[in-house]
Amino acid sequence: MCMETNSSSQCVGRSMGLHSHCTDKVEIEVRKIKSKVRDTARQDQSTPRQIFADVMGNASEAAAARLDSKDISKLVYYHRQNEDPKSSCNPAMMVILSELMSYLNKPFVMHDTGPSVRRIIVFSTSKLLQILNIGGLMGHSIWC
Repeated sequence: MCMETNSSSQCVGRSMGLHSHCTDKVEIEVRKIKSKVRDTARQDQSTPRQIFADVMGNASEAAAARLDSKDISKLVYYHRQNEDPKSSCNPAMMVILSELMSYLNKPFVMHDTGPSVRRIIVFSTSKLLQILNIGGLMGHSIWC
C-alpha cells in the first residue's frame, strides 16, 4: 500500500510492508534536489551559485527552508572532488601520455629531467621558445 500524506505532510495511510513511518514529502523533495545537484555537479562546470539557482527554481518553500546555498556549494565541491581521477601528485610517479609528447607532429616536451621528486618538465614548441629567447627571458639557447 502506498503512503499518502495530506497538505500538512501528515500521514493519512498505513504501510503494510516493512515501513513503520509516514512519508515526508519535503524530505523526499530535498533528496531529489540533492540528487539533481550531484548529477549536475558531475556533468556540468557551472558555478555552485548557478546550480543552486537551477535546482531551487521549482522547489517548495518547505524544501527551500531546509537547504541553503552553502549546503549546495559543499555538495557541488564534494561531488566534483570525488569525480576527479585518482592520480598521484608525486612528480616521480608522473607519466606523460604519448598524446602530449608531440603537437602537430613536432616535439612538445622540450625537456624532462626524468622521474624524481624535483622533476622539471618543459612543455612548449620550438617557435615559442625562440620567442622567449628573443625577449631575453631564456638566457641561453639550450632549448632550441
